[in-house]
This record gives sequence, C-alpha cells and structure tokens, in this order.
Amino acid sequence: MKKLLRFSLALSLVLCLSFTFALGQGKISGKVTSTTGEPMSFSVVYIAKTNYGATVDVNGNFTVSKVPAGTYKLTASYVGYKKSVKAVSY
Repeated sequence: MKKLLRFSLALSLVLCLSFTFALGQGKISGKVTSTTGEPMSFSVVYIAKTNYGATVDVNGNFTVSKVPAGTYKLTASYVGYKKSVKAVSY
C-alpha cells in the first residue's frame, strides 16, 4: 500500500515577506522542506486565485515577485505529496 507523504513542506516555509513600498508591491520568499527537513526541489509555490507563482530551486528556496499588498493563500505542491497551504498577509 502506497502511503501519501505529507507535503507539510513545512510550507516550513520560513516565510520571509519583503516589501517594496514605492510600488506598493513586494515579494514573498521562503524555503519549502519536507517534514524531515529536506528541501523539496522543483516543487511549485503559487498564490491561489492569482497568476503569481514560482518554482522552487534545488535548495528549496523560492521567491514570488511583484505581489501587491494583501492577504493570500500560499500553496506549495509536489507530485505524490499532499498540498500545503498557508495564509500570508502584508
């Protein structure tokens, strides 16, 4: 029986929010890891109901740029893992 591994990527997501006040836009960056702390390379991170997203690099890092200020549901997904969703706002 195949177990579905949790993608508790711990949207571990050491969520770092950066701001660019002049444009009223910023970026959302962080790291996606498994429950064991391993980087989830090449997973996808996106903001629900928008066109904003990014692919995670080999070290588990990502940056979603030019994000307007607001409250969002940030989702991380990877084939074979359960999606992880975190609410973020700035």
